[in-house]
Amino acid sequence: SLHAALPILTSQGRTKRLHRAAEQGLVAAEFLSSAAHMLGGAAPASLEPLWRTLMVNQFHDILPGSSITDVYARTEAELAGVVAEAGEVSRAAMAEIAARLEGDGGEALLIVNPDAAARPIRLVSDTPIPGGQQAEHGYVLASAEEAPPLAAAIARPRPISSVKTAR
Repeated sequence: SLHAALPILTSQGRTKRLHRAAEQGLVAAEFLSSAAHMLGGAAPASLEPLWRTLMVNQFHDILPGSSITDVYARTEAELAGVVAEAGEVSRAAMAEIAARLEGDGGEALLIVNPDAAARPIRLVSDTPIPGGQQAEHGYVLASAEEAPPLAAAIARPRPISSVKTAR
């Protein structure tokens, strides 16, 4: 039906943001754990229980904001749990991918885009990033390149040369 393709306005912004974060987190966890498995890691555990929790919280009164307060308290707790568990699966899979794609051992970055759309490469870290710049709250690296959808790559950035100013 037509209404299914239209955006849903809501009076419950926090719930909707958590819902989107849970959905994106699960897609990332599925992609990353499958990629780790294809590189020789263990077969991933099923994320079906997390997907079911997400789907239950898509009930027609929840997302638009026409449910009762108790429902939102339960929904937000459940969605936060999905986000946390999907994040743990993603972190473990990233560690496995990094270990399997380590290469020659030189400094490198593992760039992974678990999203279904291309994304600009923008990295932020508390520790130095090869080719990155020190910033006020850590280190940053930006590139004109995009990470293709559902892809992983090893990047070996060139060090930044000193900047010369014209006199």
